[in-house]
Amino acid sequence: MMKTMKRLRGAGSGLISRTFWLVLFTIGMQWPAMAQDDTGISLKWDKEFGCQVANSDDPGHIKYEELIASGNCLKVCQNSTVTYSLYSTDQTTWTTAVWTVSGGTAVVSPDTFSCTITWGTAGDGSVSAIVGTFTGQQSIPTLCTSVMPAPIAVFVINSNDPATDLTVCVDTELNFTNLSTAPGGTEIVSYLWDFGDGVSSSLPDPVHAYTAAGTYTVTMRAINACHCESIYSSEVKVTGDPVSIRCAGVVCEGDRVTYGLATRLRCLINVGHWSSTGGSVPIVPEDPPLDALSYQVIWDNVPDTGFGEVRFSSTDCITDCPSVTSVRIPVIKEHINIQGETSACRNQQYRYTLPQWPSTDFQWSMTTETGAVLIQTDQRNEVIIETAGTGKIFLNATYQNTLLNCGGVAYTLEINVKKPLTIFGDRVVCPGLHNYQIENGAMAFWTVTNPDGTTHLTTGTSFLTPPFTAGYLFDMPGTYTILATTFTNCNTAAIKVQVKALPDTPNILDFHGKRVVCPGVPETFTFENTVPGTILGWKVANGINSAGSPVPGGSFNGSNYGETVTINLNPNLAGLYHIQVWREYASNPHCQSELLDITISRPPSNLHIVSDNGFPEPLTVCPSSYSNFTVYRIGESTPYADGEVYTWSLEDP
Repeated sequence: MMKTMKRLRGAGSGLISRTFWLVLFTIGMQWPAMAQDDTGISLKWDKEFGCQVANSDDPGHIKYEELIASGNCLKVCQNSTVTYSLYSTDQTTWTTAVWTVSGGTAVVSPDTFSCTITWGTAGDGSVSAIVGTFTGQQSIPTLCTSVMPAPIAVFVINSNDPATDLTVCVDTELNFTNLSTAPGGTEIVSYLWDFGDGVSSSLPDPVHAYTAAGTYTVTMRAINACHCESIYSSEVKVTGDPVSIRCAGVVCEGDRVTYGLATRLRCLINVGHWSSTGGSVPIVPEDPPLDALSYQVIWDNVPDTGFGEVRFSSTDCITDCPSVTSVRIPVIKEHINIQGETSACRNQQYRYTLPQWPSTDFQWSMTTETGAVLIQTDQRNEVIIETAGTGKIFLNATYQNTLLNCGGVAYTLEINVKKPLTIFGDRVVCPGLHNYQIENGAMAFWTVTNPDGTTHLTTGTSFLTPPFTAGYLFDMPGTYTILATTFTNCNTAAIKVQVKALPDTPNILDFHGKRVVCPGVPETFTFENTVPGTILGWKVANGINSAGSPVPGGSFNGSNYGETVTINLNPNLAGLYHIQVWREYASNPHCQSELLDITISRPPSNLHIVSDNGFPEPLTVCPSSYSNFTVYRIGESTPYADGEVYTWSLEDP
């Protein structure tokens, strides 16, 4: 199939929300002696997700493109909700549909013609349907999905414990510290804040003050490069007039700064009203504070966030709003660590950042022989590296604050670019032993999580279920999660495997056919299939002849699949015949039920003709007279009536 690619300019709306159509044909389906034409039925869905790709034709300039490429699987986001519906391309009318979903939670519409799926954890998923029409059942091939990881959104306000309520004063500046992460997914590229008072922000770490008392819910959406999102909320109670801290501005590392209150307060003495993070308090102040409500900090222990914090507690003061007031202090460090991945996959994009200090110029550089490209974004404190081949990348940065004329040099970040890890094996299987491997059969650390939550750990070129050596025993219907990790690859590979339950074994009550058959003569047998989406398979068990040698039980005239088959039983087989019937799924994987064994016998050979005098011996009769003859089994007194056609002949002696 030819791949096509759609690029939508702009970095605005993250979700590509349209109606997409998948027309499904059953071409090249491999199962014995069965064929399907174009079903005339397709699936449509209301959402598809694309990944934001940085593209730089001009060094130092970035433009964003949303990329949706056709591939084997449809991209969806973890925790996203997508509705899939049936659609007819040739006016085919359906009566019902049975949906099968792996990797998500499905809600089927009352008429069963659509299915709304909330996709679960990242990995592989699938959706398919068995559609009932007025002409029978049609199986729509499985549509596979790639469930992309969503970020984990979280933030704190003024370093407050997220689990406790925060009470602040009116007009108090609140520092929102973003702690969101992107485990296993693409980097977070945007944030949307709603402070609950009609004000919003798109900054990573905004500052906001409420102008009226009340209770507000702050909501932050973290969105990654593939437009998968996570939402986190926290409540803020706002009361009274504030206590504000003065002299809160950008400083250089090592500066000694004195902070005070914008208004005078009456507070208890010898109480620790002040505290800070990222600095130390001098034993002997260089310039003695003006009063006990001033505070001096040496900014000498700032974390790699590039921000310190000063706090004042007015809980022991006379004020309308006793609370803890805090301000975030930008501190230009002399040396700092660049934030970003140190283990990267080839042909991928990664974002690297330094603190978003105000009035600061950043200069980035990179040394590598891998062919990687350095892309400058519209934020001076961050860059994107587009990797190419494997090897090492050395990323450097210098920075200078244009207001204070202090700056520094970031520590060189070494990035190892490795080959991505892929797990090879089927995603939808039948119960039994199955083998999964990684590229070139390399050694890996494997973790398999069963549908009931139990896990199995192993190390090797593939994972096994002792004592089996041919693979892992998938003996429980449901969804399995397989993880593989190596020392030589850049990622942990993860797939989901759906193990289908076996179809129901055929019921002997649905069999229609003779149980006594003459061998060597084609005979038709019929079995009613009562399970939509399945087909029936037939075979004749082998046996032995009169000499004890193995012989086939019979042969089929035409296909051995279907509700009706024609079988020619082998007359050389001694004893009873065993026709075996099973049910299997009409689409991949063709899981087979247990066998139903149907015993077939041949007409008896110990028959004789008895005259109306009750004796089988030759009779002496008079000319132009009548005699009655009846067929009996030897030793029985009841006439043999199991024959279908009786052919009589009279030989002239």
